[in-house]
Amino acid sequence: MLMGAALVAGAHSNRQRTLEASDLLVRGQIDWLLRALTETLRSSDTLPDAALLRDVVDELHGDGLEYVALIESKGTVAVEAGTALTPLRVMGDRGGQLQVAQSRARVTVTAKLPVRRFRRRSLNESNLDAHRFPPFLVFEFRPIVADRLRKDSDRTFAFSVAAAAVLVVIAGGLWWQLKRRERQAETLEREQRLAQLGEMSAVLAHEIRNPLASLKGQAQLLVEQLPEAGRESKKAHRIVEEALRLEALSQTLLDFVRSGGVEREPVDAVALIQLAVDAAAPGRVRVSTKGSVERKVMLDPLRMRQVLLNLLQNAVQACVDEQPIEALVECTEHRLHVEIRDHGPGLPPGDEGKIFDAFQTSKTHGTGLGLAIARRIVELHQGRLTAHNHPDGGAVFVLEIPT
Repeated sequence: MLMGAALVAGAHSNRQRTLEASDLLVRGQIDWLLRALTETLRSSDTLPDAALLRDVVDELHGDGLEYVALIESKGTVAVEAGTALTPLRVMGDRGGQLQVAQSRARVTVTAKLPVRRFRRRSLNESNLDAHRFPPFLVFEFRPIVADRLRKDSDRTFAFSVAAAAVLVVIAGGLWWQLKRRERQAETLEREQRLAQLGEMSAVLAHEIRNPLASLKGQAQLLVEQLPEAGRESKKAHRIVEEALRLEALSQTLLDFVRSGGVEREPVDAVALIQLAVDAAAPGRVRVSTKGSVERKVMLDPLRMRQVLLNLLQNAVQACVDEQPIEALVECTEHRLHVEIRDHGPGLPPGDEGKIFDAFQTSKTHGTGLGLAIARRIVELHQGRLTAHNHPDGGAVFVLEIPT
């Protein structure tokens, strides 16, 4: 990209210098044609007529001359030859000052010729007033060399811009390829890490479930046999509670390592999120909709309800003092977009992506697998689950699934 910028800058600088040089060429052509025309008119024994001016135009046509005229001081044409491209305008007496007007194809020059350059008898023979006729010389010419130089400069500049654009496209393509490889490497590393964690979790969960079920059953029998008011009964209840917690943990581990496909079916997205709201925090979640929410989307309702329930439970735990939770559902032709925002302390800076890693949690009692499982389910739907802090406070979780 730096090479492209340098190339364009160099081409622009060269073009500016070329334009300045072309202006000098035009000025030189003006001086040369003015000198040639003045000498021709000065050498004439009579007041120049159309035939003489036509001869001059024919002689200098190869040098770009297209039109010559003598203009009275009032601005009317006295004599002319050739074809004018632009309407003539003589701006009055400028004290002999040269006037130049340039269009795309020609340059028009107006110069004042002193009357003493012509023989007095020629003026007396004409029907012009000698005292009011300091004639103006007007001529038009094509700046051949200057135009060729400008066109070459424009082609060079256009080529440089095109080459710079190609360099920028190549640089963008290389940058995209590098970023893509980095993302692929990160994804591969994460998948390998998750696979190792999954294997370990599956082994632990299976090894724990059977003895845990026996432990829980025996503890429940013990609770039934002991008097409810005694200390022994409280201890037995504690054993049952911890066994249930371990059972839930083992089930969570099995959910984490499960990577089977999803079973999609038409689902009402608003109804699905309302079910999750009723299970997580009835009365605390404000659900709003945007777009065409009447249309159904293809989802796995059971697994997607698990995702929404996890996000809503996290939002409830992050809020204090019964603060409201906001849920936005937007359904378009190509995607389902869900935002869940809480009004809690927000996410720690820099942890917006880490919170979806397995076993990452800031809770005292938690496995750190809830968001990891949620992201896994969303990815099985070819979607994305991200999180960020809201400018007004709190965290926002964004779920996007193509439909």
